Amino acid sequence: MNTADVICATTRDAFAAFTAYESDEDIFAEAITLISTLKGVDLATASLFLSCFDPANCLFFSDDLYCYLHWMGGEFKGWDPRICAS
Repeated sequence: MNTADVICATTRDAFAAFTAYESDEDIFAEAITLISTLKGVDLATASLFLSCFDPANCLFFSDDLYCYLHWMGGEFKGWDPRICAS
């Protein structure tokens, strides 16, 4: 279970790591990994946390965005469930 203390500590550490991102590209992965340790938080949700923290520098990477970016001129049949979570 994610207690309030765990959520605060985890997001504080992830936001601190993300703030250092400009000087070290691996920090972005570290921030995503830290937030993803919270129960029920996947890559898309972790990117949402970071995009709320710094919307100018972090994209919210949703499953639907992935599908849109990989539409590939009709190779997929619409929102093909084999590709998308939704």
